Amino acid sequence: MYMEGVFYWDIYIIPPILLLLVLFMIARRFFRRYKPPYLFVSQLSAFISDKKSIREKFFKVPRLLLYSSLFIFIAALLDPHYYVQKKDDENDPNKKKIPIEGIAIYLILDNSLSMSEQVTAIDSFGKQFAVTKIALLKQLTEKFIKGDPALNLRGRDNDRLGILTFSRTAQVISPLTLDHGSIIENLRKLDVQHDDDQRGSVPGYAIFKSANLIQATRRFGQNTDKDSDPSYTIKNSIIVLITDGFQEINPEDDANPLRTIDIIDGINYAKDLNIRVYMIDIDPKINLDQYADHRKLYSLLTQSTGGNFFYVDNTHDLGNIYAEIDRLEKSTYIAPVPENMPHFYTRVSFYQQLIGLGMILFLLFLCLRFMVFRGLP
Repeated sequence: MYMEGVFYWDIYIIPPILLLLVLFMIARRFFRRYKPPYLFVSQLSAFISDKKSIREKFFKVPRLLLYSSLFIFIAALLDPHYYVQKKDDENDPNKKKIPIEGIAIYLILDNSLSMSEQVTAIDSFGKQFAVTKIALLKQLTEKFIKGDPALNLRGRDNDRLGILTFSRTAQVISPLTLDHGSIIENLRKLDVQHDDDQRGSVPGYAIFKSANLIQATRRFGQNTDKDSDPSYTIKNSIIVLITDGFQEINPEDDANPLRTIDIIDGINYAKDLNIRVYMIDIDPKINLDQYADHRKLYSLLTQSTGGNFFYVDNTHDLGNIYAEIDRLEKSTYIAPVPENMPHFYTRVSFYQQLIGLGMILFLLFLCLRFMVFRGLP
């Protein structure tokens, strides 16, 4: 996890540095066994002035310069650095390379009326504040898309993303696209359904509809690229469904074959199409013992697809769940980079300046040692 304004060190270089220091101390101790010859003389302090010369006062300076230069060279090997956030124009997605492969991700978001309820959230400083479920969902979903080093989210730059919402029915807000700017714009406009005519919750139908849209995108790519290499390859497909409750069919839709699709049938349909399903329940009530069977069932269903079922103990966990999904669903990058957030942060290193400063101190040591503070042989 990278945070702006914080210094980092490459600690992997510490073991070889420690080994070199140990070898240096052993060699130094070995050579000190052979002392230079000396003679005992009578006390001459009575004939020597108490006033010390400049050489006598500063005879330790060369040694201090030598040790200082050695310390600075070691610090340079540790590569101290920090990260600076790039300007908005540098973050412009239009200036980035167009990815050639990635994951197809449909985000299915519950926008039923119950999502307008307020819950207690926890900020990065540990303070609690009230926020609606839909507002919290929008905020963390945007960070999942764009990336957030504070939450250890890398962003989904290479992935085709789509957004589908559901209440009484399922509605496509954004089809699968690489235009994440439009995805985020539509996400920010999202609100709950306040109309009485839209009462209901159909996660089963939402999963079924998303799976069909992913499959249609796959077939379209296969049909249009038979004679040439595809411009974009979907390596894997996943569905991330976030809800705050269970399926609730509107009484007027009891005869509708689509809106009455059970969540079990929807997940099994996605499994048949080789689509992994992640399901997140953000209602704290899901933790009650009376819903233990539901938690077990959803876990078995989603894990059978290669995904998983998550439920929150508090709203702070939603960011951690997104980070877990982000870790599990790794995308292929255009080029391997050591940093998690190369599009949003610039790495600033100081090893060049440290090496230069170390060289200056070492040259001063040589000049003083062999020109000013020369010793007798």
